[in-house]
Amino acid sequence: MSNGEEDFYVTNLLDKASAFRAVQTVSVILGATPLQRLNVSMTGVVLRVYRLQSSDNLNTWTDVETRFGDAFTPLIEFTAESIDPTKFWRVQTRY
Repeated sequence: MSNGEEDFYVTNLLDKASAFRAVQTVSVILGATPLQRLNVSMTGVVLRVYRLQSSDNLNTWTDVETRFGDAFTPLIEFTAESIDPTKFWRVQTRY
């Protein structure tokens, strides 16, 4: 990881416990129309913007939700649902 990436993710190269971590779960909800539910959670950093994005083809990405890093609520959580079993997801972060 470069120094710029360390700064961006607010991690410390010299601290083994310092790392960017995200927890993701995907569950299938059976019913008349099967549904996939995605849950992503991570510790956010103050003044960062986090966007959950989806894609059908890995080329075109659409914003689903946006969250802002906040000192009072550091946990960033996203929940999204899709009936498409081949949906791709990513979290994009920016200053």
